[in-house]
Amino acid sequence: MPNLRTTAIICSVRTHGEHGAVVRSLTPENGLMAGYVRGARSRTMRPVLIP
Repeated sequence: MPNLRTTAIICSVRTHGEHGAVVRSLTPENGLMAGYVRGARSRTMRPVLIP
């Protein structure tokens, strides 16, 4: 699946491995989507991915 850049509402975040997470988000164009986010548990990404 290609990279997706859009505005979304974060519904859930589940940790996956040491640094990543599986994120479920609600987007206006594509509806509910799930995807892997690399570095989701870093200091810069943690505040962005709050459900």
